[in-house]
Amino acid sequence: MGQVRTSGGWKSKRESQGLWWPASLAGWLAGGEDES
Repeated sequence: MGQVRTSGGWKSKRESQGLWWPASLAGWLAGGEDES
């Protein structure tokens, strides 16, 4: 955990505090959440 997949690649949640949650949620909804 601690990273999320965005359209620009993997970013840490600290780097994109304003974008990590929608990206993570969108990825989860798409069935593509790969946080481990």
